[in-house]
Amino acid sequence: MNASEPQEADDVRRIAFVGGTRFIGHAAASLARDRGAEVHILHRGVHPCEVEGVEAWQVDRNDSHALKERLHALKPEVVVDTRSMCAADASKMAFAWPETSRLVVLSSQDSYAQFAHLNGHPLLFAEPLIDEDSTRAPLYPRRGLIGEPLPDEEEYSKVRVEEILSDAAGERSLTVLRLPIVYGPRDPQRRFSAIVDRLDQNEAIPHRGGAGFVATRAHVQDVAHGIWLAAARIGMPRAYNLGEGHPVSMKVWAERIASKMGVPLRWEEVAELPPDAGLLGELPCDVCADTRRVRNELRYEEITDLEKRVADIIASARESRP
Repeated sequence: MNASEPQEADDVRRIAFVGGTRFIGHAAASLARDRGAEVHILHRGVHPCEVEGVEAWQVDRNDSHALKERLHALKPEVVVDTRSMCAADASKMAFAWPETSRLVVLSSQDSYAQFAHLNGHPLLFAEPLIDEDSTRAPLYPRRGLIGEPLPDEEEYSKVRVEEILSDAAGERSLTVLRLPIVYGPRDPQRRFSAIVDRLDQNEAIPHRGGAGFVATRAHVQDVAHGIWLAAARIGMPRAYNLGEGHPVSMKVWAERIASKMGVPLRWEEVAELPPDAGLLGELPCDVCADTRRVRNELRYEEITDLEKRVADIIASARESRP
């Protein structure tokens, strides 16, 4: 079968999420349950499973034999890997992947060279839109990331995750979703909260250079919908950029948030931005993804509207405030 002509399953009846207790996996598992699938969540037990109506299994994904035993016992039509962050994770998933299951792996748009440029990696040419064939990042693009570092960031590499699972796929069905900046309920990184927190305190919004940074983003429920569509895809390894079709600047997002809150927006240019406001600065390039492939091949469209997206940014910022 040609990779550009994916088939679609009649239905997704049984789906297993490796991870799925915190943010994106939680939203995707909830949506799959609501759409009638039998949902299983395999997690480490670090965070409780709070998705009602699913089967939760405590499995250490670092124990590849335990992971394989559970997945083979469940016999899911689809496995969604939400937690492969490095080569070792991907190798364990490749070992545990049941022969009869399709696999959806969550990757990231930080696997492109243009995103890596934000962290100081060289870039020959900044593309207005990054498509799925654009230049990939170095193996460790998150080193030096703005804000709090990821656990084990020295080993973090979605590039290697994709390579290992693509090599392991053979004739099996693999879909890679390269995710953008994801926001919304349960977001542990509290994206955009720097704006909401200051507006609630009637404070000026700090910026450098006009807060003109533009990047592809997506509401977590829209990402969950994209995962569901990917779960129904049958075909050889194929990657898709997921995200909103018309990215706007941080300045525009701040204006939208302030308008929804009904409060005046005041800007203050500062010499040094606080850690929670790094995206309001002057960054080396924009990072905008071309999402036409996922829209054309998987018929992806957002299931949220702009009003809900902005309202959820405000609500989740307030609910997660320390």
